[in-house]
Parts: sequence; C-alpha cells; structure tokens
Amino acid sequence: MRAYEITAEPEQLRAPRKVRVAAIQFAIVLPTTAPIEEQRKAIHHKVATMIDAAAAAGANIVCMHELWTMPFAFCTRERLPWTEFAESAEHGPSTKFLSQVHFLRHFVVENEDIEQVHEEASKLSSQRIVLPDFSATNLSTEKDGWPGWPRLAAKYNIVIVSSILERDESKDDVLWNAAVVISNSGKVIGKSRKNHIPRIGDFSESTYYMESTIGHPVFETAYGKIAINVCYGRHHPQNWMMYALNGAEIIFNPCAEVVENLR
Repeated sequence: MRAYEITAEPEQLRAPRKVRVAAIQFAIVLPTTAPIEEQRKAIHHKVATMIDAAAAAGANIVCMHELWTMPFAFCTRERLPWTEFAESAEHGPSTKFLSQVHFLRHFVVENEDIEQVHEEASKLSSQRIVLPDFSATNLSTEKDGWPGWPRLAAKYNIVIVSSILERDESKDDVLWNAAVVISNSGKVIGKSRKNHIPRIGDFSESTYYMESTIGHPVFETAYGKIAINVCYGRHHPQNWMMYALNGAEIIFNPCAEVVENLR
C-alpha cells in the first residue's frame, strides 16, 4: 500500500478535514437454530446500541463487519437455511432498519406529554427533537418496528456501510455479497459487491455468490469519497488501486475472517 502513497506539499489556506470512523464487530445473538426473522431482529437490536455508542463517541462513518445481519455460515456449503437471510440492498429489512430508524443522540421518553418532552429536551441543550409519526394520537409506532424501540430520538448525522447478503430481485433473485452505503440523511447512496471470491479449503463461497459485475464504485458522502473493498479483495493490490484511481479517499474492508489468518 505504501507504493500508492502520494506525497504533496501541505495546503496553507484550508483546514484539514477530519473524519472519525467507527468499525463494528460482534458475535451473533441467538442460536442458529432460531427462526431467521428472530435472529435478524435480535442482531438489529444489538447493533442499535453499538451504533448509538459509536455516534456518541463522535463517529462520522460507521462500518459494519462482513454480512453482519447473519451467521457467517458459508464454510458449511449448505444453502439452506442461510440463503434465507438474503435481502434487497435497496429496501430490505436491514437497510430500512439503518436508514429509517432515528439513531440516537438522545434521551428516550415513554410519556406522551409533548410539553414535557420539550421541557426535558431544553434541559439537555438539545438543538432539535424529532417526534414520531402519529405522536399526537394513540396509534402504535411499532407495527413494522422493533419492540421497545425508542419512540423519540434525534437522528445521528452519520454515514453507514452495511455489508449484507443481497438478493437481486431484478436478476431472478441472484445472490451477491454486497455492501450498501447509507448517507447521513438516511438515503441509500448505492452499493458495492465483493470482487474476489475465495475458493480455499472450506471457504468456497462460490456455492452462494459469484464475483461482482459492477466494478469499483466510489460514493460521494458528506465526509468524503468512500469505497468498499469487501473481505478477500484486500489480498489483490490492483483492487485497492482501482478504487483509488476512481477517486476514493477512504476505503473500507469489512470482513469475517478466521483469527489466525489475520495475524
């Protein structure tokens, strides 16, 4: 990587642009024998607290580990039940969870008294508060959500890199190892896919998905131009080079790896 470093004279007029990045990694929550939807929701709930902590620490961009929404079961070479975790990159449950749920520089209240909400917010020096849909009614806000989820929260101003098993509905449900980029406004900017698929011993991931056909995309975010070089792609120097040539300032490498291979 040092070969691609470009030295230049420091700028004199513009202040350095500082970007704080958070990387999230965790163990699965429920046994792999639990129903798929229960496993996914349990992971979502766990991740919410981790993103909450990352944002509270000042993170601008949060990167999840490879295929964070499921157990990394591809060494089994069994398609079922693991392929049932696949979802749409644009409007699947995990993308909706990350983009529509309001992350949480927050205080949380259960009291429906809006006046009290404003009073408590002012004590915490909140710059803005966001009331949920139907906050002035008795309608539930949890129909499509997660039990016990905060009903009042301010939105974190963060970009999220979300690596998922993608089901491409436009291509007869072909599966991909994809990474979705969600902007700090909660919109899906785009997606990248794994360019290099390992076929080493038990890790023959081609049983599930193949190499990307969309090249080396770079995404313009509020905190700079970013790219995602998923897992095994890190072993291929030209992969990094192509992202850099396409303008990437920060390249993320979400992975799920055997510990011994990282030493």
